[in-house]
Amino acid sequence: LDHLFHSEHFALVRIERLPAFGSDHFPILVEIAYVERLDQQQEALAHDSDDAKWAEEKAAEKGVSEADVHTPGR
Repeated sequence: LDHLFHSEHFALVRIERLPAFGSDHFPILVEIAYVERLDQQQEALAHDSDDAKWAEEKAAEKGVSEADVHTPGR
């Protein structure tokens, strides 16, 4: 959930977090484009302190440790 995996043949065009609908996960809208050759690294999605605080609160509600919240790939 809340992830999109794609091969290196695609580049991220747009990603948008959509409004909450009652789940503990937000829906996401992702637009990707096929590229024959990706010559540059893609920039990561930016987040702010409000996003981090929200994630920590949700993780605490579910009993997930703070280390798990801040560890990439978890």
